[in-house]
Amino acid sequence: MGEHRDQEPRYSDVLYVEELIARDVINTMPEATLRAFADHGDATRAFDDRAAGAAQTLADAERRGLDIGAITAELEREGVRSFCDSCHELLSCIETKLARDELAGARNQSRR
Repeated sequence: MGEHRDQEPRYSDVLYVEELIARDVINTMPEATLRAFADHGDATRAFDDRAAGAAQTLADAERRGLDIGAITAELEREGVRSFCDSCHELLSCIETKLARDELAGARNQSRR
């Protein structure tokens, strides 16, 4: 269901939702991810509880050769692309509905 599931099947389809739960955080997501989280996500985990070790984890990853900047940039691009795709899909649905409503309105007026 999640965008990254195809790339790495071991990842949970709600990983990026569960890992970013924190006070005063707003998370947008595709409908499929929202439905997956509603089905089997865990909202009791809080990012605040794990934040202390995050800097050390990132430093360890970079020392082992991972390019955290490149990984982050790719995840950001994919997230923005997914958000844009969802937005375009929503706008297309609205345009289709408006066109149908206008057509129905024109037919009703021509019958009068």
